[in-house]
Amino acid sequence: MKKILIIILLYFICVVNVNALKIVSLGDSINAGYMLPDSNKSFDNMFADILDAEIYEYSYLGMRSDNLLKELNQNNIKDNIKNADIVIINIGANDLLDLLDYADLSKVGIEIEYGAIPQVDLNNKFISNLKTYLQEFVTKDIKPMSDKAISDFSVIFPAIIKKVREYNPNVTIIVNNLYNPFFNISIPLLNVDLSEIEKETDRIIDSFNNIINSNNDYIVIDVHGILRDNKYLNINPLCLSFDPHPNIDGHKKIYELYLKELCYKISYEGKDYYVLKNGSITINPKKRIGYTFIKWNHNLSSIRSDIELKAIYRFNYTNLLVLIILPICVVIVKKKKLK
Repeated sequence: MKKILIIILLYFICVVNVNALKIVSLGDSINAGYMLPDSNKSFDNMFADILDAEIYEYSYLGMRSDNLLKELNQNNIKDNIKNADIVIINIGANDLLDLLDYADLSKVGIEIEYGAIPQVDLNNKFISNLKTYLQEFVTKDIKPMSDKAISDFSVIFPAIIKKVREYNPNVTIIVNNLYNPFFNISIPLLNVDLSEIEKETDRIIDSFNNIINSNNDYIVIDVHGILRDNKYLNINPLCLSFDPHPNIDGHKKIYELYLKELCYKISYEGKDYYVLKNGSITINPKKRIGYTFIKWNHNLSSIRSDIELKAIYRFNYTNLLVLIILPICVVIVKKKKLK
């Protein structure tokens, strides 16, 4: 029994990095890596990997801001936030997307059945009717509901930040703003222009982002700016696919923006390391025979820029004496043996 306890203690001493950064990721299906071939390739998991950080993810498909506010009362989430170095928040998109449930597509001949793909005849009349209905729905019918969603978010989102701060006053909070998944969408083969719908969705999303940008108590990542090219989304108008989630390239773009906005790069011996701005890092210098490592050419306790790291060595004269004296001693010993 004693040996087992010793083995367990050695495991934790040797394997578990007690100084590892701790990240809590809160949000919706984007954090969860929905529609990715590997959910571990979501932007937050890639960010945690490059920092060699532990990540605790609380996200699910369809989470709205009011859902997240309630989830924050869970003891396991509360405890992890208390011990976190970074909290990532990606929320608000479903506050808007849920409004699309009020669209009555039966008015244009689309009958939605659970689990079944609706069959439609893509003739010019159908496309024209669909465009007219969607434009009317987004620009007029949905406006009272979207205005209420904006008003609710203006109360709920600050409450989320406040609760995270209550749990951990010193934690770094990172918030993704919202992007417009229906930006610059058209169906050229069917001569459909959706610019009016795009303009209205931009207005609504800008209102949400103004709420997110209204506080300097956290870092805002401008996802809206980098995902305004639908090649980074699961949207393909030619195939009538309008899934709004980022594809693998979209997650990489978000991840790269995280590195650019939050980290500095340290290059040493052909390898790149990333560390949070003003953070610290420990790197083992390359061993050189006959030399003793003295120091780095930069201070690694508070990183303030990208660094080309070089190790400074001193020639070890003790090693030199050993190299000179040892052969002489060997010769003397051999001569004595011959006598």
